[in-house]
Amino acid sequence: MSKQPNIRWRKSDHERLNKAVKNFNAKIRRLENSKPELAGVLPMRESSRQLKKGIQTRADYNRLISKLTDFAQKDIDNVYDIQRTRTIKWTDEENKSLASAVKRFNAKIDRLSEKNPQIKSALPEKATVRQYKKIISSRNDLKRELKSLHSFLENGAEDLVDADGSYYNLKLTKWQKNEMLRRLPTINEKRAARKDYLEGLEVTDRGKKTGYTKGDVGMGTADDTNLAPMNAFTPKMTRTDLQYKFRNILKESQDDYWKTREAVLKSTYIRTLRENYKEKDIRGVINAIEDMDLKTFYQTFQEEGGKFENAYHPDEEQYQSYVEALRSIWTPNR
Repeated sequence: MSKQPNIRWRKSDHERLNKAVKNFNAKIRRLENSKPELAGVLPMRESSRQLKKGIQTRADYNRLISKLTDFAQKDIDNVYDIQRTRTIKWTDEENKSLASAVKRFNAKIDRLSEKNPQIKSALPEKATVRQYKKIISSRNDLKRELKSLHSFLENGAEDLVDADGSYYNLKLTKWQKNEMLRRLPTINEKRAARKDYLEGLEVTDRGKKTGYTKGDVGMGTADDTNLAPMNAFTPKMTRTDLQYKFRNILKESQDDYWKTREAVLKSTYIRTLRENYKEKDIRGVINAIEDMDLKTFYQTFQEEGGKFENAYHPDEEQYQSYVEALRSIWTPNR
């Protein structure tokens, strides 16, 4: 039986919730503008109307206010691990260098498009400073991307070549093809090493070792797909597919790509627990996960199957069983 609302809403309750939501959303907007590298990690903006639907009791209300206020007031570095994967602190000179490289890159695309409109669709997409600052996590990344942008300015970089094996006679610039093929070996080496690491992990069940490795029981479709060798081109690749693949190659060739993914996974997992469990039941688990470094969190998550299964309880009847499972996994010594 569903729980009946027993909260009597006062005018001050509505005002307090609206203010908390306003501050919560304002913090997200500020972070989106000031720290584009946090894209994909920040929570969704909230609506007072939607949140009220989930508030059944005064305790629910107080937990929600605390959650919204906590996020709005805390330093983001203490809320999410994503920023800790970033080793670059941008100097004015580096900001200017990137902005200049992007401007010159785009100017050449404009010149080529005006001179030969028929080749416009085969040219690379225009770059943005925001796009590059989202993916650059180290000075090594910055050096690589500046060199890449500058290389497009060389004579002949704009020459059109074939996408290997294309059924549709797909064309792209010599620069874009070279960039894709040049980055793939490193990407695939990292994928292979990561797959070997995961396959060697011993599978656990509620924190207890089973004697089997992930390689013995199978990695799972998602991991198999994400860690399979990447190809630059496929026979049925369309122009849209090519643009999507190029963006992914740019992202995955960055030094901290996998570390950033682990940070996103950790923050998403914590958020899922908060949304599906009562604060008093899950606080210890969340505290333990927040205190873990990314490597320990990711290894524990993968040993337990690499799934969000325990993060969603199926019904109230099994709720406590799932809480105990989570405690066994994340706080075994408490």
